[in-house]
Amino acid sequence: MTGEAKPPVLTLLTRAYCHLCDEMRAALGVVAAPFGAVITELDVDADRALEEAFGEWVPVLLLGSVANGVELCHYRLDFAHVAATLAAEADPSLLPAQTLGLFDGLQEVNRRVFGLEVAIRDWRAAARSDSMGA
Repeated sequence: MTGEAKPPVLTLLTRAYCHLCDEMRAALGVVAAPFGAVITELDVDADRALEEAFGEWVPVLLLGSVANGVELCHYRLDFAHVAATLAAEADPSLLPAQTLGLFDGLQEVNRRVFGLEVAIRDWRAAARSDSMGA
């Protein structure tokens, strides 16, 4: 045994023509890259057992393989949970540099979410004032 840490393996269960799958795939790259995680993607419709087990939950993200993995999230990427799990799995000697990259990604996600929240708040305020004026 060399003592070298292996990168974490993530298994993403998807299907064709699935917009949630496309969204999770794109977002997963942001959180997985700083930890050097290996992402394996499987089409549930190509395997009857996978389709029966996970078809209604797609996309599904597992830490590990289908055979021995642990579900991290489904439908939408739980960025914080996945990042925390990968950090716990990572080689501690690599964490400082990885963490900086991860926090940059988290800040970008937070900026986008905050921007959406502000837009929704402003839209609701405008809709209320329109309905009061009518």
